[in-house]
Amino acid sequence: MAWGLFQKNDQSLIFQPKTEEEFFSLLLKKGLITPAQIEVLEKESARLQKSKREILVEKGLLSPENLALAYSLLFDIPLMHVPAGSVPENIINLIPKTIAVQLEMVAFGVEEGYVKIGLVDPFRVLNNLSLLKEILVQQKIVPRFYIIPLTDFRQAILSYERRPLISRITLAGLEIPYQVLIKLPQKVAEKYQMVVFGYLPDELLKVGMVHPDDPKILEILDFIERRTGLGIEKYQISEDDLQYALSLYQKPPPQTAPLPPQTVSEGVSEKAPKEKPAKPTITIEKVVAPKEELAGLLKKDVVNVKELEGIVQSGHVPKIVAGIINFACYKKATDIHIQPFEKDLLIRYRIDGLLRDIIRLPKEIHPATISRIKILSGLKIDEQRIPQDGRFDLKFQGREVDVRVSTMPTVNGEKAVLRILDKTVGILTLEQLGLQGSGFRNLVKEIERPYGIILSTGPTGCGKSTTLYAIISRIKNPTVNIVTLEDPVEYKIEGINQSQIRPEINYSFATGLRSILRQDPDVIMVGEVRDTETASMAVHAALTGHLVLTTLHTNDAASALPRLINMGVEPFLITSAINAIIAQRLLRRICQKCQEEVKLSPAVVAEIEKEVEKIPESTLKEFKIKKPFVFRRGRGCDECDHGYKGRIGIFEVLVMSPTIEDLAVGKRPASEIQEAAQKEGMLTMKQDGILKVLQGLTTYDEVLRMISLE
Repeated sequence: MAWGLFQKNDQSLIFQPKTEEEFFSLLLKKGLITPAQIEVLEKESARLQKSKREILVEKGLLSPENLALAYSLLFDIPLMHVPAGSVPENIINLIPKTIAVQLEMVAFGVEEGYVKIGLVDPFRVLNNLSLLKEILVQQKIVPRFYIIPLTDFRQAILSYERRPLISRITLAGLEIPYQVLIKLPQKVAEKYQMVVFGYLPDELLKVGMVHPDDPKILEILDFIERRTGLGIEKYQISEDDLQYALSLYQKPPPQTAPLPPQTVSEGVSEKAPKEKPAKPTITIEKVVAPKEELAGLLKKDVVNVKELEGIVQSGHVPKIVAGIINFACYKKATDIHIQPFEKDLLIRYRIDGLLRDIIRLPKEIHPATISRIKILSGLKIDEQRIPQDGRFDLKFQGREVDVRVSTMPTVNGEKAVLRILDKTVGILTLEQLGLQGSGFRNLVKEIERPYGIILSTGPTGCGKSTTLYAIISRIKNPTVNIVTLEDPVEYKIEGINQSQIRPEINYSFATGLRSILRQDPDVIMVGEVRDTETASMAVHAALTGHLVLTTLHTNDAASALPRLINMGVEPFLITSAINAIIAQRLLRRICQKCQEEVKLSPAVVAEIEKEVEKIPESTLKEFKIKKPFVFRRGRGCDECDHGYKGRIGIFEVLVMSPTIEDLAVGKRPASEIQEAAQKEGMLTMKQDGILKVLQGLTTYDEVLRMISLE
């Protein structure tokens, strides 16, 4: 392979110019693009008066990695990755930033007397060859060229920003207190070649590093800074300084008499000293509060409000918090709201999608209750000015339960919301979720295709992720590589690869999806399409032979198409990629123990009959729906309280057809797409809800609550 460099004597270019046709011939040969895509590009090229290659790059039909690979093969120039933060300041500045941005090239190293230069697009460089030669001569650079992905280039040019100077310090002979030194465990200090040598309680750490530019070390220190709230002063030290500091770990800590145990009142004492809690010892592998077994605080499960009131009377805050969570698990609540008011503290549960007031506690217990929850979830107890997020695990009746905590300051004090997720609940099937009839059959047909997008839409909390889990469960087998990107991972499924995104370290749906495509996947699940980049990459993945499952926030199935177009994805790509769009809502299910027949008013029955007339006759026959209609409700019993127990989904499944594709490409409104889909036999969520009312699964009131019947 040629290095793509200039001769030292005459600056003549070794890598040879290539044509656009050679470029697309290579893409076809390597399977990076299809003939159909080239045909579309040719049409767009004629319409926009741009080259096919320019349109290919603008539309993002190839990932940055695949595009870089294609350029590398075409021009016979090595492909190289430039790690983020790895470019020295004296190297990056060899090429002025304006030129680097204009030509999309960056100097990133020196090797054998040559300056290593990364190129994103060799065609761009060849079109500006005179400018390139001028810069190389002016800067006295003898280059060795490499191809780098666009993503690496964007990270590299950040090195042009002025970096803060890191002071040097000599540790040899400096007295470093043992209790300060061990704030960083010895194994960690040795591994990352850094030590803590100064500490200002609750405010500041002083850290010495042998390699202050190492991106991994900077990431770790940033993590510690965010988790502890301490400021970090960074210093550069020598290898000898490091060895001196490491030798101090061998000194035994001074022996001191143990402090007498402190007794804390089980109640809430207003006279307790208002001291800030001590900062925990910092570790890198684990900067979290210790977990405690909540079940051990209760002798038995809390099964009613009266028992919870008895626990509150004890005044033992850890036990009160344990009781609140235990009762929520017993009631199958999905969320606990701990909401302070001026005179009391309200505990509310979300059960079957609706919030219910459970119990009011004395306002005096509020600070201790929130502090207890913060301790369990590893949050800062003394930080009450800003929202915080955390989590912890517990066991309920032998089952693992994940609790995600969110706190937020309000005018009456901090509010906390606890999201409860039972990890051991089995994945439901599509039939158990409530999919039925033609919608079920159409969806099964589309998920059995080897490529394309299955899009689940609806508002937050309508069960979109649960539907995708059901699809994964249906298609999962040892011959299929399934990879998921989730936020959070709600259920662990044996046999598939599940990954949780972490935006705080730039691991987003978009960056994760880019990596997944290098993992040889057959099926990809992306938790949510949140931005244009994720949408474009999902479409690209579907068009290159992968089945993509993902979600989007829209009111109905038809609205998903205009929404994706508004996000910047080309209509002709969307219609080529999408197999089916599912829209859904969750309705409360009638309690089977106390259900009874009920008579509805003639006006309501007439309204239902009008809606039934819109349902295809074949569907009514399939579900044996005929007059006179029978309606049911839950009377209310000790198992359900309100006549409902559990939930069931209502769905509409829109499958792409030539008519739907034409409307989408023509950027027609969602109402026209919806109307066309209904003419082709799609059952709407309204109609599916009416069918479930007539099947005795839910009530007409529930349908009215979730869906407006025009």
